[in-house]
Amino acid sequence: MSNKKTSKKNIFSGISGQFLKLSYFPMIILTLIITIAGSSFVLSSLKAKSKSSMADVSNLVLMNLDDMYEGSFEYKETNSEIYLFKGEHQLNGDFEYIDNVKTRTGFDITICYMNYAVITTLRDNNNNRLIGAGDSDVIVKDVIEGGSETFYSDVKFNKKDYMAYYKPLRNSAGEVIGMICVASSTDEINSLVWKAIIPLIGIAIFAILVFAYFTYRYSKDFIDVIYKIRDYMKKISEGDFRADIDFKVEKRKDELGMMGRSAQKTAGNLRVLVEEDQLTSLNNRRSADKKIKGTLDNYYNKGVDFCLAIGDIDFFKKVNDTYGHEAGDKVLIAVSSVLKNFMADKGYAIRWGGEEFILVFDKGRVSLDSCSLKMNEMLDKIRAIEVESGDQIIKVTMTFGLLECEKKEVPTEDIDKFYKDEMDYYIAKADGRLYYGKEHGRNQLVNYEIEEI
Repeated sequence: MSNKKTSKKNIFSGISGQFLKLSYFPMIILTLIITIAGSSFVLSSLKAKSKSSMADVSNLVLMNLDDMYEGSFEYKETNSEIYLFKGEHQLNGDFEYIDNVKTRTGFDITICYMNYAVITTLRDNNNNRLIGAGDSDVIVKDVIEGGSETFYSDVKFNKKDYMAYYKPLRNSAGEVIGMICVASSTDEINSLVWKAIIPLIGIAIFAILVFAYFTYRYSKDFIDVIYKIRDYMKKISEGDFRADIDFKVEKRKDELGMMGRSAQKTAGNLRVLVEEDQLTSLNNRRSADKKIKGTLDNYYNKGVDFCLAIGDIDFFKKVNDTYGHEAGDKVLIAVSSVLKNFMADKGYAIRWGGEEFILVFDKGRVSLDSCSLKMNEMLDKIRAIEVESGDQIIKVTMTFGLLECEKKEVPTEDIDKFYKDEMDYYIAKADGRLYYGKEHGRNQLVNYEIEEI
């Protein structure tokens, strides 16, 4: 349970997470860049289009006013009130025309005397027209004082954002006495921007999903192989040097395959160093616990019978004392070679220590009688060994104690202790047979058929 939580929490910590980062983050960043650049381009294009449209509408309003009312723009101030005229027609309070223009074009129209709004389609939150609202000093300076048509993308009316195009109004003397303002809410522009950007975002998301699918499809085998190598290395770190690496890793011709095969070779070298006796190449005492435990596990859980024998080389101390330790090593090597070849298809051999060896029969049909017969054949091969030491020939004999498995009730708890006790029991029992053989002439096999004394 905790492993799953950790896996979810650290989704980007493993190699698959690194693949996600390398594969998906650039696509996400690219999508953001496309979105930002696209929205900026669309907004710029819409502003340019809006500016052109507003300029056209301001010209249209001025032309229509000229057609509708003869004369120039003039103003009058009476009792602190400002009145703007087109010829003889008073524009104050005449909203019909500008309302029609807004209906047809969607733009808000304001006609000002100086920066004072005389008529407008703009309204406040209470739906009152924004009559008299003044424009900023910047607009007054550009349009009224400078006399130039100007477009602004960030004008505020009633605390709302607008884009606005201003066109100067001139009297008969050519003096600027007011201006026409054509405005559009930036909310409408932003809405158009999003309408244009959403398809781009959709395409980008679709591209990410397609990219993610093909990345997952083509990287899955790659990541799986890495995980298989990781699992194999974990087994090695736990001391399982005989574990097999997955065939998918072994057959690869790339660097991952080389890593897998190198790991196998390393495991083999470690196994030799840790589990094999350096002199004889037999299993050493350190590996005995694991191997015998495996034999006991197969016996109690799978019904695989076994026999165990323990033996040593007769008069080995005398060999060392007489011929030297180099000759003793030659004897050990010769005996181990016979034992190893003999046990190849029957089980395994262990150098228990010094000149002492353990044989475990756990392959094929195993019984005390069959193992006794095979071991007597093996003892004949031991007797045939001749080791040269200078001009001397050393003959070798061995004595073994042999016993077969005994069924016992397996406890439900502390199974490791049970197996350890069982191993000690069988070795001690076989060692008793060996001792009996040493005391009664050596060069023989002692099994259950011989009564203990």
